[in-house]
Amino acid sequence: MPTDPQTVVLVTNDVALMRLAERMRPPGARLVRVSPEQMKFVSHSAARWWIDLDSCPTLPETAGRPCVCFYSDGRSIPPRTARATFVRKPCQSAILGILWAEACDEANVRSGGPHPAESALPAWVARLQALDVRELTRTLTTEVKRHWQAETVSIYLTTPESNGLILAESDQSDAPVSLGFGEYPPAPAAAVARRGEAVISDDLSATLAAKRIACRADEHCPTCGALLPLPVDGQIAGVLMLGLPRDRLTTLRRSPLDAIRCFIGRAIRNAQQYQQARSEARIDRLTGLYNYRWLLETLDREIPRCRRHAGTLCLLLLDVDGLKNVNDRFGHRAGDAALQHVARQLRACLRRPDSAARIGGDEFVVVLPDTTPEGSQHVAERILETLRKDPPTIANRPQPLTASIGLAQWRDHYDAGALIEAADRAMYAAKRQGRDRTATTLLPCESAGAIAGAQSA
Repeated sequence: MPTDPQTVVLVTNDVALMRLAERMRPPGARLVRVSPEQMKFVSHSAARWWIDLDSCPTLPETAGRPCVCFYSDGRSIPPRTARATFVRKPCQSAILGILWAEACDEANVRSGGPHPAESALPAWVARLQALDVRELTRTLTTEVKRHWQAETVSIYLTTPESNGLILAESDQSDAPVSLGFGEYPPAPAAAVARRGEAVISDDLSATLAAKRIACRADEHCPTCGALLPLPVDGQIAGVLMLGLPRDRLTTLRRSPLDAIRCFIGRAIRNAQQYQQARSEARIDRLTGLYNYRWLLETLDREIPRCRRHAGTLCLLLLDVDGLKNVNDRFGHRAGDAALQHVARQLRACLRRPDSAARIGGDEFVVVLPDTTPEGSQHVAERILETLRKDPPTIANRPQPLTASIGLAQWRDHYDAGALIEAADRAMYAAKRQGRDRTATTLLPCESAGAIAGAQSA
């Protein structure tokens, strides 16, 4: 099956995903759905591969090019897929829009043509399409200084977590980090964001007063320049605060400013949603801990570091004892509550460099960098003791829960899979020895008799 640069090949049996991808498809782009069995008939030079891991657990060869992977459960993500972008299902239509924009951008780069929707914008604005927020705001600062000859640039963004503006980029070292909407009177940038109206003037303070935009005096707000809200979907994505020479104000006013502001606002919102999707791909939704995908990426990063610097690395693999009884007696909602309780206990027991992940069902992993087996044993004992002393409350009564913990130390011949397997074997040894304890294994060649169990007091 031949493909052109504007083609996206979607490998899925999921009708809902197919319909959403088709609904968000931009004009001029082509979507081809194939089943996993039909992949071998598709040219590997396709502009973009989108692969549903629920339908196709094995990734095809994509000629070394990045692909997009959709998934429902982190356990379906195969190892060694660092060049892929991961999107959790069911995904939002906005995320599909971002992915389509990225696919079309790549096709345009390969064909040398501009995106039709961007032709009315200045070329430097149309290039503001990075999907990393920090890279996008840094590029925006550079381009604004170059093309509008701005003397100072500060970019403030709105976020769901804040009731105000958060500084994303500035060439002023003392620029305020946050500007609250609830402050009275607000800073000029926050006041303009609430009004949604762009202000360009050689005397911003006087113009703000004339427009009856109540705000306080702010030494960081330029006297001559512009305050430009960045709208998107009826909201404000941020504010661009510029200090400009007087002779550049006319140039700014003559530019297609509304289109530029809307484009930048959309670019910022797309980058924020894209980064949120990438972050969610590494977070377990139930517990808020990291997931199996994150674990593989972390070990693939930590193991080379240990090799280079002769460092130490230990892993705890924890299986909750008795969770099946909780599910059988009280239902799966109670079981979920018990898992959330265990996750909170794990967080309370960890040191600053340590991290925890839920890798499926009732299994958790704790990554302990720069930690000896003896130090890891102490962490495991602390976890076991905390679980004993503070059981979850289910049906208004404490429900005792314990854990079986396997401890494995990284060795030079281990990769990520071997280290996880060693911890897994040790965990099953702890279960065989009576549960509610830690067992250790150091080398994969050791026999079961060399696995030592340590009852934690």
